[in-house]
Amino acid sequence: VTESTGEPRGLLRVTAPADLGDALLAEIVNQLRRNYPLVSLEMVLMNRYVDLVAEGVDVAIRTGPLKDSTLIAKSAGVARWAAFASPGYLQAAPPLKSPEALRHHCCLQFTPLGKESWTLTGTTGSVTVPLAAQVLINEVRVIQSMALAGEGVALLPMYLCRQDCADGRLVRVLPEWHAKADPVHIVYPRQRFMAPKLRAFIDLATRELAICLE
Repeated sequence: VTESTGEPRGLLRVTAPADLGDALLAEIVNQLRRNYPLVSLEMVLMNRYVDLVAEGVDVAIRTGPLKDSTLIAKSAGVARWAAFASPGYLQAAPPLKSPEALRHHCCLQFTPLGKESWTLTGTTGSVTVPLAAQVLINEVRVIQSMALAGEGVALLPMYLCRQDCADGRLVRVLPEWHAKADPVHIVYPRQRFMAPKLRAFIDLATRELAICLE
């Protein structure tokens, strides 16, 4: 009880998806260090499922549908995926006015989103576009780097491309359409007394994620 009411301090172990975004995670870490200097942080990035209790992890940032009914989950927003390309690529490529036109483009395919097609959703419903599978990669950062280099059109998380779009390095194409939309949650084991370090992280991370995912 005494520990749960004191100043945030001690080691906090956090896990998050490896593809959540370097800048976003770095900002959460930096804010935590500035605001709570007595808290030390170990952040483990991986895309596999982590059993928080069995592996001694205090809290996780998770994307997609939740599987753990025994964990407390706090909603932090929605990560939407959309189509992006560089201005240089778009200048040299055929017009891209509809999802069906993607068949005439080099599509940089992040394999978890589909090896044979992309499904996009708009105001009129969903469209599945067959693709030629020219580039298949299971690492979203590589897909982003190739899109920045002008190699094609990529489906990427909107939060990951915010700064690149602001700087003119990427352009969102087919703006009325988006791919999947993953809910983002902060989850942690149920406990009678929440440690101040955990409460501080949850509040801070929820705020930063909400800003980034809006």
